[in-house]
Amino acid sequence: MQANQGGASSTRLLHCLHFGGTGHQGPDACLASALVRRPGLGSGQRGRDRPRRTKRSKDPPAPKPGSLARSAWTVSAASSSSCDVAAIPCPPVSRCGVDNSTRLAVQYPGRENRFREALIPAMDSLASAVADELLALPPLPTVFFGHSMGAAVAYETLLRLQQAGGAAHITRLCVSGRSLDGAAGPAGRTDEEVVEAVRSLGGTQAAVFDDPDLRELLLPVIRNDYHLIDAYRRRTDVPLLRADVHALTGDRDPQVTPDEAARWSAVTSGAFTLTVLEGDHFYLVPAVERVARIAMEPAQPLPV
Repeated sequence: MQANQGGASSTRLLHCLHFGGTGHQGPDACLASALVRRPGLGSGQRGRDRPRRTKRSKDPPAPKPGSLARSAWTVSAASSSSCDVAAIPCPPVSRCGVDNSTRLAVQYPGRENRFREALIPAMDSLASAVADELLALPPLPTVFFGHSMGAAVAYETLLRLQQAGGAAHITRLCVSGRSLDGAAGPAGRTDEEVVEAVRSLGGTQAAVFDDPDLRELLLPVIRNDYHLIDAYRRRTDVPLLRADVHALTGDRDPQVTPDEAARWSAVTSGAFTLTVLEGDHFYLVPAVERVARIAMEPAQPLPV
């Protein structure tokens, strides 16, 4: 989430990301994943320093008075420093034109310091848990950003917040790298089919499967994510979102065409914007600063 911490202009940017097979992120990640440092594999550290399954993560420090509390579900990205997660650079907020904002990333079970927690295999349970957590946050103006599977998670979370009367401060949903209903997946993927699906997305993240130890570590999480998103079906009998919707995609994304991304316009009564950038499923990796600026800009509706 992006949030200004001082004054009435405060804004929060909530990321739900899933980049293919990187770190503990799962098959596709939200820009949130790009903002959370992966233990042992960020800032120049490589495989020999990767986290051991026997090493227990330290508890997060207590929040300072007046700051946003960190929970198991959300991780804040400090606005004064850059981070590098799974080779996805995240510039300081000031370079994205959103100096007075705070970013929060949704952290699913099976990732980071939640690595030992039971995975959640169904979208309804996952989105409901995230929504319950977000209802406890201060009601600052908020933008949701979800990439790939994270786009569906962000959408379903926002639906639940709206139904609970807790979405008035959410101004925009940004959905990236996913069509409105997604492509139907097989009933049950083998491990090799999961690996092949990740490799087909492009990018360099799938190289982790060349390391037997990393493959063993990551496959259960990625397999669960594919099971979740393959089984997910968007309901069509739900109310329209009141928040604006901004769809983003790469012009060579094998999972979603610009026309398919434009169909997200059907889920909102607010303004809709479509942005097509150069690149494949991971178009936002080299364009992360531009994507962050786009997410926080006032939405402009498509010409009729």
